[in-house]
Amino acid sequence: MLRYIEHKNCCYIVIDKAFQEDDIPTLEMLFEKHYEHYEVKIVSLYTLNASLVKLLGYYQPLRNLSLVTDRMRVSRYLHSLGIETMLHFDERLERAFINVDADVILIGGSAKSSKHILAILGAIDITKYIVVIIQHIGTQTKHSFDTLIAENLGLHVSYAKGAEAFEKGRVYLAPAGKHLLVKDGMALLEESQEVHGAKPSISVAFKSFGTYYKERLCVVLECGYTDDGVDALEDLYDLKSCVVIHKPSECGDASTMPCEAVATKKFHYLLDTQEMVDFFSILSEKYTKENLVKYFLKKVYEIYEYNYEEYDANMLKRRIELFEIKYSIEDRRLFVLLVLYNKVFFKLFFLEVSINVSEFFRSPSDLKNLMEVLVPFKNNYNIKIWSAGVSNGKEAYSLAMLLEGASLLEKTLIYATDFNPVVLNEAKNALYGISEYSKAKDNVQKLHSALSLDDYFIQHNGFVEVDERIKKRVMFFVHNLQSDSSFNEFDVIVCRNVLIYFTPELQKKVFQLFYDSLKFGGYLLLGADEFLLSDFEEQFYLCSSESKLYKKVK
Repeated sequence: MLRYIEHKNCCYIVIDKAFQEDDIPTLEMLFEKHYEHYEVKIVSLYTLNASLVKLLGYYQPLRNLSLVTDRMRVSRYLHSLGIETMLHFDERLERAFINVDADVILIGGSAKSSKHILAILGAIDITKYIVVIIQHIGTQTKHSFDTLIAENLGLHVSYAKGAEAFEKGRVYLAPAGKHLLVKDGMALLEESQEVHGAKPSISVAFKSFGTYYKERLCVVLECGYTDDGVDALEDLYDLKSCVVIHKPSECGDASTMPCEAVATKKFHYLLDTQEMVDFFSILSEKYTKENLVKYFLKKVYEIYEYNYEEYDANMLKRRIELFEIKYSIEDRRLFVLLVLYNKVFFKLFFLEVSINVSEFFRSPSDLKNLMEVLVPFKNNYNIKIWSAGVSNGKEAYSLAMLLEGASLLEKTLIYATDFNPVVLNEAKNALYGISEYSKAKDNVQKLHSALSLDDYFIQHNGFVEVDERIKKRVMFFVHNLQSDSSFNEFDVIVCRNVLIYFTPELQKKVFQLFYDSLKFGGYLLLGADEFLLSDFEEQFYLCSSESKLYKKVK
């Protein structure tokens, strides 16, 4: 449902995940009211449908219409179509950044938290941190957790004493019956009233340590039956301390504390025990920069099931560095934490890694050679073409236009695939900037073709749209060359400048997929810098020394 407010001579509109196609008439109605100013905020969306884009493109020159988005992808897309858009990052993205050099770790927990705390301590390079633990323990309880830590982990651990300076390399426990605070870097013990039914209180410690250490502090709220510690999270968040919450699902019936904490939305990470171990291992710099990237790629596959380990290492290195520059990430550890444990940042990284470089009628000589071998296909009842790694659709639409010029389109279906659903939606929109259209005209001239692009594009203000008769012959599907299997038998497969980003092992897997997907006598067109692997030289015949055009002969 479209959200909007009409106030005096202004109209404020929010377009988010609740926006539906049937909201378009309402939006158009608002634009027809001629307000003095319109502000349209596009929130938490990575892609927009064609009808919405065309509406915004039509009314922006006619109205005092400002567009704001919190996604760089949407901003770039609209700018490419001549639609002016301001980029304003969501505050939640900015607040996801933490100080990876924090050197004080404060862990608060109650029932069923001890084993989790031991796991966390085992992951920390204790020499780099002051570690303080607040557990709910009664005054009659035997003090044994210090012994447990010392015997299992061999750490220097003790119960905090008043006026004792906190030092790195040590673990401090809050003694029973006293609140533990910090003053001028030293322990302060108070015997005041219980807070949230506890003494020591997690809330008291969180607030005191947060006020003193601020961004140097990382707090962990563990399992527990009460809500102790929860009321301090907003203060900690505002003080830029890192806040980590244990996933309630691992706490059993002692999930009250983390559940209440999650409800505040004032935290940076929600992690289970193994994720906590990974998190603090990364913070403790237990990996070199090179090994951290290898670890990162392995964890991405485990968490999100995208295997980037088979991508070219240099390409990935460039993409990671570009991502860090775009989002002002100054430490590789922060990059890893953000992408692994924040789904928004993973989506942003996923879009960054996707190869989206394409143009209409790219490498005209290759397309000319392909069209020449397709002349005999006029006698075929139907033709199936697969454009793999199609990106923003230009390759597939170019093929469709050439096929129509050769009177082959009506008997042809083009299956256009990519593993990136966002870029596929842009491809389905079939909207492109004027500069891209001009480049298309230049490439058509190099084809020495009588093709007139004016017959295939509809002109809009600032951009063009591929004509419907071309669009209806191209079908877009999500397909991952790395993991998905053959889905049809094709006369032609076009995959240009995709394989160069894969390792030899993955290339071999993809060539086998293409071989299995081609009819006998079918054609495979590769990019200029790509080569058929030696394992497949007997199965394919090189049709053109000028182009990487191969025919399946075995």
